[in-house]
Amino acid sequence: MKRPLLFLFLTFALSASVFAQDISPAEQRLRDTLRNTMLQLRTAQTERANLQADKIQNEAKIQQLESQVEGLNKKIVSLNKDAAAEQEVAKKNIDGLQVKSDAQEKQIAQLKEALEKWKAGYAEAVKIAKEREALRAKAVSKGVLAERKLAERERQNLELYETGSEVLERLQNFGLGTALTAREPFVGVTRVKLQNLVQDYGDRLRDSKYNPFLDEAAKPTVPTEITEEEKKNAAAVQVPQKP
Repeated sequence: MKRPLLFLFLTFALSASVFAQDISPAEQRLRDTLRNTMLQLRTAQTERANLQADKIQNEAKIQQLESQVEGLNKKIVSLNKDAAAEQEVAKKNIDGLQVKSDAQEKQIAQLKEALEKWKAGYAEAVKIAKEREALRAKAVSKGVLAERKLAERERQNLELYETGSEVLERLQNFGLGTALTAREPFVGVTRVKLQNLVQDYGDRLRDSKYNPFLDEAAKPTVPTEITEEEKKNAAAVQVPQKP
């Protein structure tokens, strides 16, 4: 289409130059109109070419944008997959943390229970310690009293033993002549019987001596009553007075 128009334009220009002197005003207007039309045509063709170029450029841009959109869509799909995977991992982590939290809460409850038991045991231990301390103090007090009582009994025992030993010694040294001189009534008692009586009382005196280191069951039993025969012998024997 461009070539016929160009040929027509050239023909018109050549004719105009040849017949320029014989052109009427109507023809001149026609020529002007034709020239303007040709100029507009050229402008339209130029604009059309520009639009065609813009179209090609825009189509390239559209294709590029479509490619970018496709890439973005793929990226979005990948991100969605990654997000889903991360969400699954996060869910597993949360579940694991929940399990750990439950285990820790259970352990804390066990520790609290153990602490309460320890407190109760400690309170019981303190109570027992106080009771033992009270018993120890009581035992110490009883020990002091026992030591005092032991000392008193040892003193009394010593006095009793010394008195008994003195009586036995006098009886052992008390002969027949002394009895006649002193006019004692036990002269009728035979010597053997007197010696046996003295020996028996000596044994009893030694056995009845208090010993704090002997067991209660092992201590000798001191008779509380005197037999009739011993009463008669004791009545027959009077303790001599010191000269």
